[in-house]
Amino acid sequence: MSRTRKAGFIICFLIGSQLVRFCLENMFLYEATSEDTIKPGKAERVLPAASEYTQGSRYGIHYFYKSEGFGNENWNPYDVTLVLHGSVDRLHRLIEITRVWRGPISMSVFAPAQDASFLDDAIDGLRLCWTSIRKTTSFHIVYPTTAKGNTSNIGSFVYLSCKDIIRRLRRKVKTDAAEKSIPYPHNVMRNVAHKGVITSHVLHIDADLKPTGHLRDRLLEFLKLRTQTNNQYQARQKDLYILPVFEVRHEAGPIRNKTDLFSAFEKRQARPYMQELCPQCHKATNHELWFRSSSSTNITALHTSYTVRNIREWEPYFVSVRKRPHLDERITSYGHDRLVHRRILASPRIQKQSNHVPERKKQKRTKNKLL
Repeated sequence: MSRTRKAGFIICFLIGSQLVRFCLENMFLYEATSEDTIKPGKAERVLPAASEYTQGSRYGIHYFYKSEGFGNENWNPYDVTLVLHGSVDRLHRLIEITRVWRGPISMSVFAPAQDASFLDDAIDGLRLCWTSIRKTTSFHIVYPTTAKGNTSNIGSFVYLSCKDIIRRLRRKVKTDAAEKSIPYPHNVMRNVAHKGVITSHVLHIDADLKPTGHLRDRLLEFLKLRTQTNNQYQARQKDLYILPVFEVRHEAGPIRNKTDLFSAFEKRQARPYMQELCPQCHKATNHELWFRSSSSTNITALHTSYTVRNIREWEPYFVSVRKRPHLDERITSYGHDRLVHRRILASPRIQKQSNHVPERKKQKRTKNKLL
Protein backbone atom coordinates (compact mmCIF):
# COMPACT_ATOMS: atom_id res chain seq x y z
CA MET A 1 0.00 0.00 0.00
CA SER A 2 1.44 3.35 -1.02
CA ARG A 3 2.00 6.16 1.43
CA THR A 4 -0.74 8.21 -0.22
CA ARG A 5 -3.28 5.44 0.24
CA LYS A 6 -2.15 4.92 3.85
CA ALA A 7 -2.51 8.62 4.60
CA GLY A 8 -5.95 8.67 2.97
CA PHE A 9 -7.04 5.62 4.97
CA ILE A 10 -5.87 7.19 8.24
CA ILE A 11 -7.64 10.48 7.46
CA CYS A 12 -10.88 8.67 6.57
CA PHE A 13 -10.65 6.62 9.76
CA LEU A 14 -10.16 9.72 11.94
CA ILE A 15 -13.02 11.59 10.28
CA GLY A 16 -15.30 8.56 10.56
CA SER A 17 -14.51 8.04 14.24
CA GLN A 18 -15.22 11.70 15.01
CA LEU A 19 -18.55 11.52 13.16
CA VAL A 20 -19.55 8.41 15.12
CA ARG A 21 -18.53 10.08 18.39
CA PHE A 22 -20.50 13.22 17.48
CA CYS A 23 -23.62 11.18 16.65
CA LEU A 24 -23.41 9.20 19.89
CA GLU A 25 -22.90 12.37 21.97
CA ASN A 26 -25.88 14.10 20.39
CA MET A 27 -28.01 10.99 20.76
CA PHE A 28 -27.26 10.95 24.49
CA LEU A 29 -27.81 14.68 24.80
CA TYR A 30 -31.14 14.39 23.01
CA GLU A 31 -32.26 11.74 25.46
CA ALA A 32 -31.01 13.86 28.38
CA THR A 33 -32.64 17.09 27.22
CA SER A 34 -36.00 15.58 26.32
CA GLU A 35 -38.64 16.65 28.79
CA ASP A 36 -38.74 14.20 31.66
CA THR A 37 -42.08 12.87 32.79
CA ILE A 38 -43.00 10.87 35.83
CA LYS A 39 -44.05 7.40 34.76
CA PRO A 40 -47.20 5.88 36.25
CA GLY A 41 -46.40 4.15 39.50
CA LYS A 42 -43.07 5.96 39.93
CA ALA A 43 -42.74 7.69 43.29
CA GLU A 44 -42.10 11.43 43.13
CA ARG A 45 -39.20 12.85 45.09
CA VAL A 46 -39.76 16.48 46.01
CA LEU A 47 -37.54 18.94 47.82
CA PRO A 48 -37.70 18.81 51.62
CA ALA A 49 -39.65 21.40 53.56
CA ALA A 50 -38.59 24.91 52.62
CA SER A 51 -36.40 26.88 55.01
CA GLU A 52 -38.70 29.87 54.55
CA TYR A 53 -42.03 30.76 52.97
CA THR A 54 -43.10 34.12 51.58
CA GLN A 55 -46.28 35.82 50.43
CA GLY A 56 -48.48 33.89 52.80
CA SER A 57 -46.81 30.54 52.09
CA ARG A 58 -47.28 31.05 48.35
CA TYR A 59 -43.60 30.44 47.57
CA GLY A 60 -41.14 28.09 49.21
CA ILE A 61 -37.46 29.04 49.50
CA HIS A 62 -34.29 27.01 50.02
CA TYR A 63 -31.35 29.29 50.86
CA PHE A 64 -27.79 28.17 50.03
CA TYR A 65 -28.93 25.02 48.25
CA LYS A 66 -26.19 22.35 48.26
CA SER A 67 -23.84 24.98 49.64
CA GLU A 68 -20.23 24.07 50.32
CA GLY A 69 -19.68 27.13 52.48
CA PHE A 70 -17.16 29.93 51.99
CA GLY A 71 -13.42 29.51 52.35
CA ASN A 72 -11.52 32.01 54.48
CA GLU A 73 -9.70 33.29 51.41
CA ASN A 74 -12.97 34.04 49.60
CA TRP A 75 -15.08 35.61 52.32
CA ASN A 76 -14.67 39.20 53.38
CA PRO A 77 -17.49 41.11 55.09
CA TYR A 78 -16.41 44.34 53.37
CA ASP A 79 -17.01 43.36 49.77
CA VAL A 80 -19.54 43.71 46.94
CA THR A 81 -21.79 40.75 46.11
CA LEU A 82 -23.20 40.41 42.62
CA VAL A 83 -26.92 39.61 42.94
CA LEU A 84 -28.66 37.70 40.13
CA HIS A 85 -31.93 35.91 39.57
CA GLY A 86 -33.37 33.81 36.78
CA SER A 87 -34.98 30.58 35.65
CA VAL A 88 -33.00 27.42 34.89
CA ASP A 89 -32.51 28.39 31.22
CA ARG A 90 -30.25 31.27 32.37
CA LEU A 91 -27.75 29.16 34.32
CA HIS A 92 -25.22 29.04 31.46
CA ARG A 93 -24.73 32.81 31.86
CA LEU A 94 -22.87 32.17 35.12
CA ILE A 95 -19.91 30.74 33.20
CA GLU A 96 -19.27 34.06 31.44
CA ILE A 97 -20.08 36.19 34.47
CA THR A 98 -17.69 34.42 36.85
CA ARG A 99 -14.83 34.87 34.37
CA VAL A 100 -14.93 38.63 34.96
CA TRP A 101 -16.47 38.92 38.43
CA ARG A 102 -14.03 37.21 40.78
CA GLY A 103 -16.06 37.78 43.88
CA PRO A 104 -19.15 36.58 45.77
CA ILE A 105 -22.32 35.95 43.75
CA SER A 106 -25.79 35.28 45.11
CA MET A 107 -28.27 33.83 42.60
CA SER A 108 -31.89 32.88 43.15
CA VAL A 109 -33.27 30.34 40.68
CA PHE A 110 -36.95 29.74 39.95
CA ALA A 111 -37.33 25.95 39.83
CA PRO A 112 -40.89 24.64 40.11
CA ALA A 113 -41.80 21.04 39.28
CA GLN A 114 -39.25 19.26 37.05
CA ASP A 115 -37.04 22.37 36.76
CA ALA A 116 -35.72 21.45 40.22
CA SER A 117 -34.20 18.22 38.83
CA PHE A 118 -32.44 20.16 36.08
CA LEU A 119 -31.19 22.72 38.60
CA ASP A 120 -29.86 20.07 40.97
CA ASP A 121 -27.85 18.47 38.14
CA ALA A 122 -26.73 21.83 36.76
CA ILE A 123 -25.33 22.98 40.12
CA ASP A 124 -23.25 19.80 40.40
CA GLY A 125 -22.00 20.14 36.82
CA LEU A 126 -21.16 23.84 37.12
CA ARG A 127 -19.26 23.36 40.38
CA LEU A 128 -17.39 20.35 39.05
CA CYS A 129 -16.18 22.02 35.84
CA TRP A 130 -15.73 25.64 36.92
CA THR A 131 -13.80 26.30 40.10
CA SER A 132 -14.81 29.96 40.11
CA ILE A 133 -18.48 29.02 40.42
CA ARG A 134 -17.76 26.49 43.16
CA LYS A 135 -15.84 29.06 45.21
CA THR A 136 -17.96 32.18 44.73
CA THR A 137 -21.58 31.37 43.83
CA SER A 138 -24.40 30.49 46.21
CA PHE A 139 -27.74 29.26 44.85
CA HIS A 140 -31.19 29.79 46.36
CA ILE A 141 -34.21 27.86 45.07
CA VAL A 142 -37.66 29.41 44.80
CA TYR A 143 -40.79 27.52 43.79
CA PRO A 144 -44.55 27.97 44.23
CA THR A 145 -46.07 25.69 46.83
CA THR A 146 -48.62 24.60 44.21
CA ALA A 147 -45.77 23.19 42.07
CA LYS A 148 -43.11 22.03 44.50
CA GLY A 149 -39.63 21.35 43.21
CA ASN A 150 -39.48 17.76 41.97
CA THR A 151 -36.07 16.04 42.03
CA SER A 152 -37.22 12.62 40.80
CA ASN A 153 -35.18 12.83 37.60
CA ILE A 154 -31.74 13.90 38.82
CA GLY A 155 -28.63 12.24 37.44
CA SER A 156 -28.70 13.17 33.74
CA PHE A 157 -25.43 15.15 34.05
CA VAL A 158 -23.40 12.33 35.60
CA TYR A 159 -21.63 11.11 32.45
CA LEU A 160 -21.40 14.42 30.61
CA SER A 161 -18.09 16.15 29.93
CA CYS A 162 -17.71 19.86 30.69
CA LYS A 163 -18.19 20.66 27.00
CA ASP A 164 -21.43 18.68 26.94
CA ILE A 165 -22.62 20.34 30.15
CA ILE A 166 -22.37 23.71 28.39
CA ARG A 167 -24.37 22.32 25.47
CA ARG A 168 -26.99 20.93 27.79
CA LEU A 169 -27.33 24.23 29.68
CA ARG A 170 -27.65 26.25 26.47
CA ARG A 171 -30.18 23.85 24.98
CA LYS A 172 -32.49 24.32 27.93
CA VAL A 173 -34.72 26.87 26.19
CA LYS A 174 -38.08 25.57 27.41
CA THR A 175 -38.61 25.38 31.15
CA ASP A 176 -41.25 23.44 33.02
CA ALA A 177 -42.46 26.72 34.48
CA ALA A 178 -43.07 28.13 30.99
CA GLU A 179 -44.88 25.00 29.79
CA LYS A 180 -47.18 25.05 32.79
CA SER A 181 -47.66 28.84 32.55
CA ILE A 182 -46.34 29.45 36.06
CA PRO A 183 -45.75 33.21 36.47
CA TYR A 184 -42.26 34.36 37.36
CA PRO A 185 -42.23 36.36 40.65
CA HIS A 186 -39.63 39.00 39.80
CA ASN A 187 -39.49 40.87 43.10
CA VAL A 188 -39.63 37.69 45.18
CA MET A 189 -36.60 36.43 43.24
CA ARG A 190 -34.70 39.67 43.74
CA ASN A 191 -35.39 39.75 47.47
CA VAL A 192 -34.39 36.10 47.94
CA ALA A 193 -31.06 36.65 46.17
CA HIS A 194 -30.53 39.80 48.23
CA LYS A 195 -31.16 37.94 51.50
CA GLY A 196 -28.39 35.53 50.53
CA VAL A 197 -25.80 38.33 50.64
CA ILE A 198 -23.36 38.36 53.55
CA THR A 199 -21.14 41.27 52.43
CA SER A 200 -21.50 44.98 53.15
CA HIS A 201 -22.53 46.06 49.62
CA VAL A 202 -24.53 44.63 46.73
CA LEU A 203 -24.83 45.12 42.99
CA HIS A 204 -28.14 43.96 41.48
CA ILE A 205 -28.08 43.15 37.76
CA ASP A 206 -30.03 40.97 35.36
CA ALA A 207 -28.65 37.56 34.42
CA ASP A 208 -28.27 38.68 30.78
CA LEU A 209 -25.85 41.46 31.71
CA LYS A 210 -22.14 40.91 32.07
CA PRO A 211 -19.95 43.02 34.39
CA THR A 212 -16.74 44.45 33.07
CA GLY A 213 -13.36 43.08 34.05
CA HIS A 214 -11.85 44.61 37.20
CA LEU A 215 -15.18 46.28 38.07
CA ARG A 216 -15.30 44.62 41.48
CA ASP A 217 -11.72 45.63 42.35
CA ARG A 218 -12.37 49.25 41.43
CA LEU A 219 -15.66 49.31 43.27
CA LEU A 220 -13.87 48.12 46.39
CA GLU A 221 -11.28 50.89 45.99
CA PHE A 222 -14.02 53.45 45.49
CA LEU A 223 -16.08 52.33 48.49
CA LYS A 224 -13.01 52.23 50.69
CA LEU A 225 -12.12 55.78 49.66
CA ARG A 226 -15.67 56.96 50.33
CA THR A 227 -15.58 55.42 53.80
CA GLN A 228 -12.26 57.06 54.65
CA THR A 229 -13.12 60.54 53.35
CA ASN A 230 -16.75 60.76 54.41
CA ASN A 231 -17.07 61.45 58.12
CA GLN A 232 -20.86 61.11 57.89
CA TYR A 233 -20.82 57.87 55.94
CA GLN A 234 -23.27 56.13 58.28
CA ALA A 235 -25.77 58.95 57.77
CA ARG A 236 -25.62 58.56 53.98
CA GLN A 237 -26.43 54.88 53.73
CA LYS A 238 -29.27 55.67 51.33
CA ASP A 239 -26.92 56.89 48.60
CA LEU A 240 -26.95 54.74 45.46
CA TYR A 241 -24.07 54.63 42.98
CA ILE A 242 -25.50 54.26 39.49
CA LEU A 243 -23.83 52.18 36.77
CA PRO A 244 -24.54 53.32 33.20
CA VAL A 245 -25.59 50.44 30.94
CA PHE A 246 -25.10 50.21 27.17
CA GLU A 247 -26.03 47.96 24.28
CA VAL A 248 -23.16 47.56 21.80
CA ARG A 249 -23.22 45.94 18.38
CA HIS A 250 -20.86 43.00 17.93
CA GLU A 251 -19.25 44.60 14.89
CA ALA A 252 -18.07 47.47 17.12
CA GLY A 253 -15.34 45.19 18.43
CA PRO A 254 -14.05 44.97 22.01
CA ILE A 255 -14.80 47.95 24.25
CA ARG A 256 -11.72 48.36 26.43
CA ASN A 257 -12.30 51.81 27.89
CA LYS A 258 -14.50 54.88 27.89
CA THR A 259 -12.86 56.21 24.72
CA ASP A 260 -13.78 53.05 22.79
CA LEU A 261 -17.31 53.27 24.13
CA PHE A 262 -17.68 56.92 23.13
CA SER A 263 -16.33 56.15 19.65
CA ALA A 264 -18.89 53.36 19.23
CA PHE A 265 -21.59 55.67 20.59
CA GLU A 266 -20.78 58.35 17.99
CA LYS A 267 -20.83 55.75 15.19
CA ARG A 268 -24.26 54.57 16.42
CA GLN A 269 -22.83 51.19 17.29
CA ALA A 270 -23.65 51.70 20.96
CA ARG A 271 -26.71 53.08 22.70
CA PRO A 272 -28.13 53.34 26.22
CA TYR A 273 -29.75 50.20 27.54
CA MET A 274 -33.43 49.66 26.60
CA GLN A 275 -33.51 52.86 24.58
CA GLU A 276 -36.23 51.50 22.29
CA LEU A 277 -38.25 49.38 24.73
CA CYS A 278 -38.28 51.73 27.70
CA PRO A 279 -36.42 55.02 27.08
CA GLN A 280 -37.67 56.59 30.33
CA CYS A 281 -36.27 53.71 32.40
CA HIS A 282 -32.68 54.99 32.05
CA LYS A 283 -33.13 58.52 30.72
CA ALA A 284 -32.43 60.08 34.12
CA THR A 285 -28.94 58.57 34.10
CA ASN A 286 -28.12 61.15 31.38
CA HIS A 287 -25.54 59.18 29.41
CA GLU A 288 -24.43 62.21 27.39
CA LEU A 289 -23.61 64.11 30.58
CA TRP A 290 -21.74 61.04 31.82
CA PHE A 291 -19.62 61.06 28.67
CA ARG A 292 -18.86 64.78 29.14
CA SER A 293 -18.17 64.46 32.86
CA SER A 294 -14.58 63.38 32.22
CA SER A 295 -12.62 63.75 29.00
CA SER A 296 -9.49 62.12 30.42
CA THR A 297 -8.73 58.59 29.17
CA ASN A 298 -6.15 57.91 31.88
CA ILE A 299 -8.54 57.83 34.81
CA THR A 300 -8.56 54.36 36.33
CA ALA A 301 -10.03 55.07 39.76
CA LEU A 302 -13.77 55.38 40.21
CA HIS A 303 -15.27 58.58 41.51
CA THR A 304 -18.66 60.31 41.57
CA SER A 305 -19.33 62.46 38.52
CA TYR A 306 -22.58 64.21 39.42
CA THR A 307 -25.68 63.84 41.58
CA VAL A 308 -29.20 63.08 40.38
CA ARG A 309 -32.32 63.13 42.50
CA ASN A 310 -34.72 60.20 42.35
CA ILE A 311 -37.04 60.46 39.33
CA ARG A 312 -40.26 58.61 38.64
CA GLU A 313 -40.00 55.59 36.27
CA TRP A 314 -36.22 55.45 36.66
CA GLU A 315 -34.90 51.88 36.82
CA PRO A 316 -31.12 52.19 37.20
CA TYR A 317 -28.60 49.51 38.10
CA PHE A 318 -26.74 50.56 41.20
CA VAL A 319 -24.41 49.64 44.05
CA SER A 320 -25.84 50.07 47.53
CA VAL A 321 -25.36 48.88 51.07
CA ARG A 322 -26.79 45.46 51.90
CA LYS A 323 -29.16 46.85 54.53
CA ARG A 324 -31.62 48.58 52.23
CA PRO A 325 -35.39 48.24 51.73
CA HIS A 326 -36.59 45.16 49.88
CA LEU A 327 -38.75 45.32 46.78
CA ASP A 328 -42.50 45.01 47.09
CA GLU A 329 -43.27 41.32 46.52
CA ARG A 330 -46.93 41.96 45.83
CA ILE A 331 -45.91 43.10 42.34
CA THR A 332 -45.28 39.93 40.35
CA SER A 333 -45.68 41.08 36.74
CA TYR A 334 -42.84 42.41 34.58
CA GLY A 335 -42.58 46.14 33.97
CA HIS A 336 -41.63 48.82 36.52
CA ASP A 337 -41.45 46.10 39.17
CA ARG A 338 -38.03 47.33 40.31
CA LEU A 339 -39.46 50.77 41.11
CA VAL A 340 -41.48 49.84 44.19
CA HIS A 341 -39.70 49.38 47.50
CA ARG A 342 -41.20 48.95 50.91
CA ARG A 343 -39.70 52.31 51.86
CA ILE A 344 -38.58 55.22 49.69
CA LEU A 345 -34.87 55.33 48.90
CA ALA A 346 -33.53 58.87 48.94
CA SER A 347 -30.88 60.73 46.98
CA PRO A 348 -29.50 58.22 44.46
CA ARG A 349 -26.13 59.44 43.29
CA ILE A 350 -24.56 58.96 39.90
CA GLN A 351 -21.14 57.37 39.99
CA LYS A 352 -18.66 57.56 37.17
CA GLN A 353 -17.34 54.11 36.43
CA SER A 354 -14.10 52.69 35.19
CA ASN A 355 -13.12 52.88 31.54
CA HIS A 356 -14.38 49.37 30.91
CA VAL A 357 -17.84 48.03 30.12
CA PRO A 358 -19.45 44.58 30.49
CA GLU A 359 -21.38 42.67 27.86
CA ARG A 360 -24.80 41.17 27.46
CA LYS A 361 -25.70 38.09 25.55
CA LYS A 362 -26.23 38.67 21.82
CA GLN A 363 -29.81 39.64 21.04
CA LYS A 364 -30.84 41.18 17.74
CA ARG A 365 -27.18 41.68 16.86
CA THR A 366 -26.51 43.80 19.94
CA LYS A 367 -24.97 43.14 23.31
CA ASN A 368 -25.60 45.06 26.48
CA LYS A 369 -22.78 46.70 28.35
CA LEU A 370 -22.74 47.57 32.02
CA LEU A 371 -20.14 50.21 32.82
